[in-house]
Amino acid sequence: MAGNPKYQYADMDKLRETQKEALEDFASRVSDFAKGTAKEYAAPFANTAGMLFDARAKAIKDLPMPPSGFNGAGYIGVDWKTTNNMNSALLHEAAEKAQGAADRWKQSGTENLERAKQGLTPIIKGGIDVGSQFAKLAGDKALGAVTKIGATPYLALRTFGDAAQTARQEGATLGQQALYGVGSAISGALLEKAVDGIGGFYGEGGLDDKIRKAVDTIAEKRGWSEFQRAQLNNTLTALGESAEKGITDTIGELMKSGYNNKNPWQNISEADKGKIIEDALIDFIIALVLKEE
Repeated sequence: MAGNPKYQYADMDKLRETQKEALEDFASRVSDFAKGTAKEYAAPFANTAGMLFDARAKAIKDLPMPPSGFNGAGYIGVDWKTTNNMNSALLHEAAEKAQGAADRWKQSGTENLERAKQGLTPIIKGGIDVGSQFAKLAGDKALGAVTKIGATPYLALRTFGDAAQTARQEGATLGQQALYGVGSAISGALLEKAVDGIGGFYGEGGLDDKIRKAVDTIAEKRGWSEFQRAQLNNTLTALGESAEKGITDTIGELMKSGYNNKNPWQNISEADKGKIIEDALIDFIIALVLKEE
C-alpha cells in the first residue's frame, strides 16, 4: 500500500492540508498576539487623554466672566456662559470617545491574547504572556529613545492611565481616578528605580549596585568563577524585579480604599492574588532573559 501511487497522492494531499491549517492557525495566533498587545499598550494612553479632556471640560464650564474692560461675549459671538458650556460639552464628548476607545481596546486586546493562547499548553500560554509584557516594555524603550526622555516616563504614564481606567470602571470620580493613577505611577516608578532587573530598560536601579557588590563579596570568599558570579547576580536581580512587581500590585490594591471606601485590608483580601503572582512571575522571567551586563 505504501508503494501505491494512489495512496501516496492521498497522503500528500492530507499532509499539505494539515500544513496549511497549521500555518493559518499560527498566523491567526500571531495576529491576535500583535493586535492584543498593541491594544492593551494603547489603552492607558487613550484613557489619560480622555481624563485630560474631561478635566478641561469641567474647568471651563463655570469660568467667571472676564474682568471689567474685557469683551464679555464669547469668541463665537454669544454670551460668555453659553460659549463655555458649548466648549465644555465638546470636550466632554471628546473625553467620552477617548475613554470609550480605551475600554474597547483593553477588553478587545485581552480577548485577542486569550484567542492566541487558546488550546495551547500552560508553558506556551505563559510564554505568550511574557512576550506581550516584553513588547510593552520595548514600546516604552522605543518611545523613550525617540523623544530623548527615557523609558521611565512612559512606564509611569502607562501605569497612571491603566490605574485610572480601573478606578473609573469601578465608579471613581475624576479626582479619585487622578489620585489613584498618580499614586500607582509614583509607587511603580520609585520601585522600578529601586531594582531595575529589566535589562536596564528604565535605568540603573538604586539596589542594583548593592546586589552586585554583595555577589562579588560572596564570589571572592567562595572562589567562584565569573559565570557563577553572573548567574547569582542575575537570579538575585530577577528576584528583586519580581518582588518589586508584587509589591507594586499590592500597593495598588491597598490604595483602592481611596475611592471605594473599603478597608485597605479588605481590598487585599478581595484581590486576585493569582494575578499578582502571575505578574511577578512574568517580570521574573523577563529579568532572567534580559540579563544585566
